[in-house]
Amino acid sequence: MDVDKLAFWTLSIPLGLLEVWRSYTRYSSTTKDRRTLTFIWLVIPGSTALTMRLIRAGYGMKILENSWPKFALWLPMCSVICVLGCILRTQSINQLGQWFTTSICTNENQKIIDSGWYSRMRHPAYAGTLLSFVGVTLELNNWLGLIGILLPVFGVFRYRTFVEEKELEKHFGEQYRIYKKKVTKCFYFI
Repeated sequence: MDVDKLAFWTLSIPLGLLEVWRSYTRYSSTTKDRRTLTFIWLVIPGSTALTMRLIRAGYGMKILENSWPKFALWLPMCSVICVLGCILRTQSINQLGQWFTTSICTNENQKIIDSGWYSRMRHPAYAGTLLSFVGVTLELNNWLGLIGILLPVFGVFRYRTFVEEKELEKHFGEQYRIYKKKVTKCFYFI
């Protein structure tokens, strides 16, 4: 097995298991997410499996050729990006506290969280996940991996934030619309 793929799986498996655990422990049955969670759980493993199959079949080009800079700089940099994404996601979830669930739902006592990471972006937990995916897919060291995994992941999170924003606007009304004007969504292009 190539070092790139080994590094990819070394980070991917624990991250995937962590998200499975979060989904299991923080799921709300009063969901209004239009099956976006199911969509996420289909798209991410599906695009990853298909892309990995294509890479193993020899498709795609390496970003960096096998050399010492890759091992000395590239893989540690990718790992740091991934870990920073995990830290951002974990801190964002902790800032939401009891209001965090893996499904989209609102509660009558819920308040808009606009401090911490939520004062800088409306969906920092998704930004953390996306940042982790950037780090993990860069570890594949293949342009096809970067495109084949990241594009579907970005797409599914874009749809998820669209559905979540509609639900939050319906629940909070003008208060959320004011918050939306002050704070960027996640990244400027999502």
